Order: sequence, then C-alpha cells, then structure tokens
Amino acid sequence: MYVDAILEGKKIELVGNIDVDYTSVNLPPGDYQARLTTKNPGTILTTFGQEYELVLADKTLWNGKISGYSE
Repeated sequence: MYVDAILEGKKIELVGNIDVDYTSVNLPPGDYQARLTTKNPGTILTTFGQEYELVLADKTLWNGKISGYSE
C-alpha cells in the first residue's frame, strides 16, 4: 500500500505491506500519529528507506518506509 503524507512540511510517499485479506483497503484522510522506527545513517539520500510506524484509527500499527517525495 502506498500512502501520501506530509512529514515536517514535506510531501512524501510511504510504502508498506498490509496484513489483511481484503482486495482493497481505504485509509481515511486525516492526521495520524507516527514514530520513526529505523533511521538511515548519514548518507546523501538520508531519509529514503527510513521506517515509520503509524497508529491507525482502530489502534493497530502500520509500518511504512519513505519511498519518495512529491511536489
């Protein structure tokens, strides 16, 4: 699943797996709590691949990695 998000004022794309048996999953727009779980070491592309955990409305966690930036 791909998610468009705003992190520290920058538009990013997160990618992650879903652990459900549905053919499509909708994540309602809104503000979600997130925390950094894996930080990349100081490289040119520092934020790519960093992992975040999002707390969804039903209190489950979704893990995603930064896969890109958008305008």
